[in-house]
Amino acid sequence: MEWKHTDQFRRVKKKIAKHLRFYPMIFHADITCRLERISNGTLSTCSSQGRRRSADIIYQSLKL
Repeated sequence: MEWKHTDQFRRVKKKIAKHLRFYPMIFHADITCRLERISNGTLSTCSSQGRRRSADIIYQSLKL
């Protein structure tokens, strides 16, 4: 019984670790978008080009 709980805990721990790996990439994309808005002097949402660039950065990071 305890072995089953230990195994479940390991699986959950691996899933959490896997999702936490993406946090820096998402944060980077958000900061990139905000900096783009600041440099353009706009307060609107990010342009589609900015989102595309951020998505490309994330994709390249995943390939490593």
